[in-house]
Amino acid sequence: MKARDIMTPDPELCHENDSVYDCVKVMYQRDCGIVPIVDDNGICIGVVTDRDICLDMILNRRNPDRTKISQLMTLDPLTCGPDQSLDRVIEEMEKHKVRRILVVDKSNRCIGIISEGDIATRDSEKRHVSELVGAVTAEVGASRQ
Repeated sequence: MKARDIMTPDPELCHENDSVYDCVKVMYQRDCGIVPIVDDNGICIGVVTDRDICLDMILNRRNPDRTKISQLMTLDPLTCGPDQSLDRVIEEMEKHKVRRILVVDKSNRCIGIISEGDIATRDSEKRHVSELVGAVTAEVGASRQ
């Protein structure tokens, strides 16, 4: 199984100069917790999650209308190609302790996203999910202690 087989295709994107408010609207409308961020050429340069937004906006008392998404996005997000094997995708997610990975084409344009949920619902070998969740959860739990 390859990344293209399980990814959620055509994610909604935000531009690096969009406001945090605009990004939150995308998350709400698309019922998602992650949005890839692109530059003027449509190249994926970052990613922002709902958690990033909540923590940054509250802790730094920022105004979502006046704050550009580029101020809090994570640069150089974890990516894979559409022909990457599922096993390799999961290895990378476990290694980097992330719950989602962007699927990009050869021009670094985001064509999809793979989440733990995608793996859980589309992977016939359910062992992948428990291994991934265990690896990511162990790290998150350890960092909070």
